[in-house]
Amino acid sequence: MGKIKVVLADDHPVVREGLRTMLATTPDIDIVAEVSDGLEAVDKVLETQPDVVLMDLRMPNLDGLEATKLIKNQLSSTAVIVLTIYDNDAYIIDAVRAGAVGYLLKDTSRDLLIHAIRAVSSGGMLVKPNLLREAMRGLAGAAAGEQHKAKQAPLPVWMS
Repeated sequence: MGKIKVVLADDHPVVREGLRTMLATTPDIDIVAEVSDGLEAVDKVLETQPDVVLMDLRMPNLDGLEATKLIKNQLSSTAVIVLTIYDNDAYIIDAVRAGAVGYLLKDTSRDLLIHAIRAVSSGGMLVKPNLLREAMRGLAGAAAGEQHKAKQAPLPVWMS
C-alpha cells in the first residue's frame, strides 16, 4: 500500500507548520498540500485527490463545515478529520452531518493523530470517546425534544 496523501487546512500558519513537522517523520504519510481557507481546501482536494484532509472549522472565505460538504459531494472517497479547538457537541454533530469521519481537538497527541489518519484512510471513523459521549447526549436530548414536540403537534393531512 502506498503513502496516505494528506491535505492540511488551517488558517493559522503555525498550526500547519506544527502539523507538517509532526507528520514529516511518519513514513506512510505524505503532506500533498497546505491551505489557509475553505475555498482553497476544496480546490486543492480536487486537484490532489488526497486520502485524508485535516480540516479546521473556522477559516476565512468558507468555513470547515461547508468545505467538508463540498469535498464530500465532489470526492466522496476523501476522508475528512475535523481538527479544532471546539469541543462543543453541536459542532461534532454538524461535522458528522457534513461528512467528516473524524473529530479531534488540537490538543490531540501525535500518536492519536497518526492513528486517526491511518484509521480513516482505511474506511474507519475516529472521534475521541469523551467528545462522542457529549455529542450522543446532545443528540439524545434533541431527539427527546423532537418527540415531545411531535406529541404536541397536530398530525399532517395528506392530500392525494
